Amino acid sequence: MECYLVKLDGICQIIMNEKDSKEYINLLKKNENKIKQILKELMLSIKTNEKAIGIMLIEKQDNNIKINPIVWVKTVDTLYYETACGSGSLAYAIYNYTQNGDKRVDLVQPSGYKISVNVDCDRKNIKSAKISGVVI
Repeated sequence: MECYLVKLDGICQIIMNEKDSKEYINLLKKNENKIKQILKELMLSIKTNEKAIGIMLIEKQDNNIKINPIVWVKTVDTLYYETACGSGSLAYAIYNYTQNGDKRVDLVQPSGYKISVNVDCDRKNIKSAKISGVVI
């Protein structure tokens, strides 16, 4: 399995590539609780001091990228399939920049709405990021 780890203040995001995400997304549609527990085991293996860990399952949907965020908040032991995820969107944008050099990405959230992320980066540092989209 190929994953990328993006650490942000307070949360560590795991970006799973599209190929590996496909199996988990299929299971997510069939049995959300089961797949959340399977992914929590993966999150437990990540040694980090952040209070939360997220996994972004990535899929292509009508020429768009859709994220499927599963987030575990360790301090209160909650595990959710989020309807939208700003930190996960930012983490994906950072990952996408490092892989493709794109400074802007539009991501479909589970709610169906899009979040746009613009990053101002060089190869070593993220100088700033702007997240915009519909808030419901």
